[in-house]
Amino acid sequence: MRGPILQNVSDLQRYTFVVCNNTDLSIYDDDDVVLLHRLVEEVFEIQETVDKLKAKLRESENALQHLLRTKSALEHDLNVKNNSLFIDRERCMGLRKTFPLAPRVACY
Repeated sequence: MRGPILQNVSDLQRYTFVVCNNTDLSIYDDDDVVLLHRLVEEVFEIQETVDKLKAKLRESENALQHLLRTKSALEHDLNVKNNSLFIDRERCMGLRKTFPLAPRVACY
């Protein structure tokens, strides 16, 4: 994107230099003035487009950072749950097997 901007800015600067440094402005016709205005408009349009693209890039980078933080939080939660399942399976399952399956009702 920098290529078109630099080319147009270069054209604009060269053309403006020639126009501004010539004391006899009567040699320029309307086409020259129209060309200068078009170049100025095109440079501003390209600059606006670049600014919009930079804003979109910042939005995308912010969204990426948010997604990365969310991913990290989800991975942490998953690790906690896997650890909880490991503890339940390896350490608590043996204790649960020793408990009676049918509850006994005590009568008084």
